[in-house]
Amino acid sequence: MRVFKVSDGTSWAARLHDTTDDGETVTPGVGWEAILFEGGPGSVAQRLVYRPHGWLASASTDDLAAALEEGVAIRVRWGD
Repeated sequence: MRVFKVSDGTSWAARLHDTTDDGETVTPGVGWEAILFEGGPGSVAQRLVYRPHGWLASASTDDLAAALEEGVAIRVRWGD
């Protein structure tokens, strides 16, 4: 997991989405990985992007911020 701040001062955490309970990647070293961003205003926002395997470990803060901007907002709704 990587924690970073963007220019508006909000803090975000980026982590691999396709992992097991112990943090191991489901398909290690293969293809694309889903990166989940959590945080932002009120610390309830989530966004999802796909990047090549290993991207998260080597991404700079600018890379993370750019990916966050490209991310697709995730909405979860329980019930009807």
